[in-house]
Amino acid sequence: MPERVGVVIVNYNSGGYLLRCLEYLCRSLEPLSIVVVDNNSTDNSLNSVEGFDSGENDLNVIKHETNRGFSVAVNIGRKNLDCEYLMLLNPDSQVHPHSVSSLRDVLKEHPEAGIVGALVFNEDGTEQRGCRRNEPTIARSVVNALGLRQFLEGVDLTGDALPDKPFAVDAVSGSAMMARTRYFDEIGGMDESYFLHCEDLDVCRKMRDAGHHVLFEPRVSIFHRQGGSTGANFRKIEKLKHQGMMRYYLSYYGNNLFFSRFIAPLLVWSHYFASIARDHLATVTGMGRSPDSSDIFPFDFSQPAILVSGASTDVGNALLSELKSIDKQVIALTRVSGRRKNSDRIRWLNTEYFSYAASADHPKFDEWIHVAPIWTAKEIEKVFTRGLPKRMIGVSSSSVEVKSESNDPSEKEVVDRLMAGELWFARFAKSCGATFTLLRPTMIYGGPTNKNINLVKRIISLVGCFPLVGSGSGKRQPVHFQDVASACKQLLGYPNARERYNIAGGNQLSYREMVEKVFYNLGKRPRFIVVSRSLARNAVWLLGKVPGLSRISPESVDRMLVDQTFSIEDAKNDFGFNPRDFNP
Repeated sequence: MPERVGVVIVNYNSGGYLLRCLEYLCRSLEPLSIVVVDNNSTDNSLNSVEGFDSGENDLNVIKHETNRGFSVAVNIGRKNLDCEYLMLLNPDSQVHPHSVSSLRDVLKEHPEAGIVGALVFNEDGTEQRGCRRNEPTIARSVVNALGLRQFLEGVDLTGDALPDKPFAVDAVSGSAMMARTRYFDEIGGMDESYFLHCEDLDVCRKMRDAGHHVLFEPRVSIFHRQGGSTGANFRKIEKLKHQGMMRYYLSYYGNNLFFSRFIAPLLVWSHYFASIARDHLATVTGMGRSPDSSDIFPFDFSQPAILVSGASTDVGNALLSELKSIDKQVIALTRVSGRRKNSDRIRWLNTEYFSYAASADHPKFDEWIHVAPIWTAKEIEKVFTRGLPKRMIGVSSSSVEVKSESNDPSEKEVVDRLMAGELWFARFAKSCGATFTLLRPTMIYGGPTNKNINLVKRIISLVGCFPLVGSGSGKRQPVHFQDVASACKQLLGYPNARERYNIAGGNQLSYREMVEKVFYNLGKRPRFIVVSRSLARNAVWLLGKVPGLSRISPESVDRMLVDQTFSIEDAKNDFGFNPRDFNP
């Protein structure tokens, strides 16, 4: 039997995911024998791979006239392969060039092992549940059902610390599982009584019972969309999954009559109805996660990309829209879990990915735009494992200058953090041999999460008027968040820019004029209460006790009469900065 790895892909209405899966699979370091077994798909997934150039890889497509389930399809795929190693791969998965050969090497190095599984990530870069698991014993199943995983040992091992070498587990995920073909045949292949779900648990259990280890390899990772099949009835799929779980319990724990007759049905079917209820709620609220072919795209981690950190901010989201027109890949970094909308050249990745995935599976970055608070930039250094950036752009704040003389401890702390962040950014750039530019925008407005003009709006909405010290004559230049994003994009194409720019809005107006525009934007007639400085400071102190208004500082009262404007001529002349006039 040749040492070549055989790969079985079971397809059912996977749309464009199947083609993407094959494209990445055929970039593997060694030629593969690939069998696609189609379970009577009704979409265009098979049509999309007609004429596909598999290069040196052998590709065979088997089409069923009926959907006979996952296990049957795997066994048929196996019969059409003559190989020493057998890999099961879901069509909505994305492998790296070394993934398949690295898993094969683990089995070669560990003759006692019958199966090895990869570290599986969701497409957002968070570890996918189920890629490393304990045996679902009665006790562990109860722990999982009661949500006590943080206190007691449960089934899923997601989130546990990762060692730096393969280690034995009870089960790995069938989405990216490789078996020694001889052992796979000896245990009878896949149990065909499992239509969908838990067949991977079952084959791992049988492999262990036969005396062969199941290994988890943390240094090999793949991405798995999970749920990439379109047109599938959610309730039907969930029912089949839970039927698979019941079959597993009855197969291995059926001798415990109390568990098999009462506890197991209660655990399984209460979980089923909870899943249905969650799906119904998600549908009603518009938060459902249906597969969307618009975010199926080739993203090559071997090619340099632009890193955007702080991508979830107002400026970050606007910047991603700006970068769609650039012919280059973009990674949008986020700390928030959950599937986000990828697009043609933009891929969202959770920071967790860079802590868990081996550095060989990290993207390469040669340009970095940091629009999160500048003092958080040093936390991003760890993602540059495959080369250092050559161009860096960061967004700081004009508060470095405006609040430098403030007597408010919280404002002084902000200034200190801004200055420390700018200093680190400049030093890191120079250590990389990179050119860098720091932007210091004035008051940013316009986005749903900004805390400047939105704060003024909230005060007006709460009290119906706005306190003003004297004439409120201090000049302001609020800058729209989209203009800050545009400046970041423009600077990418201007590597010889200065190291720092002040950027502001297109027009200057007094503090009173600025607030008047906010009133009009809210459909209200401007109403001011002109107060003395001391009274205004006390009022602001009281407002600061209101939830959501704690950022208000008495020092801001004094600044109502102080100009806070900056020349933006350098930015205009150097890279074409052209901000809009203030319109809240």
